[in-house]
Amino acid sequence: RLLDDPELAARIHGSVLDVGAGSCVLTAELSKRRDVSQVFAVDLSERFLTTTGASVLAHCEAMTDKVTFVATDFNHLPLKAGSIDAAFIFAAIHHSLSPIKTIQEVARVVKPGGTIFILENPHSVMGIRRSRQRMLDLSSQNTEIAYTRAELEYLIANANVGALDVRRWDVLSRPGPRRWVRHVLRWCGLEDVLLNPPNYLFIITRR
Repeated sequence: RLLDDPELAARIHGSVLDVGAGSCVLTAELSKRRDVSQVFAVDLSERFLTTTGASVLAHCEAMTDKVTFVATDFNHLPLKAGSIDAAFIFAAIHHSLSPIKTIQEVARVVKPGGTIFILENPHSVMGIRRSRQRMLDLSSQNTEIAYTRAELEYLIANANVGALDVRRWDVLSRPGPRRWVRHVLRWCGLEDVLLNPPNYLFIITRR
């Protein structure tokens, strides 16, 4: 969907960074971009990158000669300052114990004028307590922290690394009464309060 937007797609070129690459699906898609020369896939587990990640890259017919695996935590990227043209933090900020520091570290390696794309699926304001309890139950193995949309915007603003553009990626209910209710709540400004919001894309233009 991001690549279907001409203005956003034009920002993806040169050296790109996939933070919290996980299974490397996004890394694979980025590697196939003609304007992308190299992709750094960052994840904490080197074993996961070289097993599951490598298998997914092969399955997706990725341009593996462009891909470099980087096993490290989010806050210590072994890359030179200003060496990256575009960075992606897709469904990864909620795994960071210090999200502001993570955003600042990613911004350190992004060139001035470059772009940081952050994708997250926030939780509703009314349901945040229940969501956080569920996340705590999951955090025995992996860090899982629930945020509302406003909290995510607050964290990004506090990182203070560039201009922010926020876009809603609609995932509406199936046609019928539920979709109508969602539209009404959105019009009233209550969607994020009462319902689980859709995905949000936070776009930072690096200063």
